[in-house]
Amino acid sequence: MTIEAISAIAPLSPALAAQLQGAAPDTASAASTGFAAMLDSQVSQVNADVAKAEGALQQLASGQPVELHDVMISLEKARISVQMLIQIRNRVLEVYQDLSRMQV
Repeated sequence: MTIEAISAIAPLSPALAAQLQGAAPDTASAASTGFAAMLDSQVSQVNADVAKAEGALQQLASGQPVELHDVMISLEKARISVQMLIQIRNRVLEVYQDLSRMQV
């Protein structure tokens, strides 16, 4: 593998591109594309998926006209989103524990 092949990979964000080129990243774009902002948006998305699934389930339970397959799809989407978030949390905790065990 050569350096040309590695440089052909597109950067993930403008802040990452600025870091790779050695320039100081724009603070507004760095803050908006940081790990904490990404994690916050994912948690918000999971929360929205769970709320949508709960709403669909309440509509079904109250006898309102709702398609059963739509309810099941929203429930499954919420379940998968929560499982993904739990796995991300587990990985972050593993990395933190590995870093804390390192001797300097």
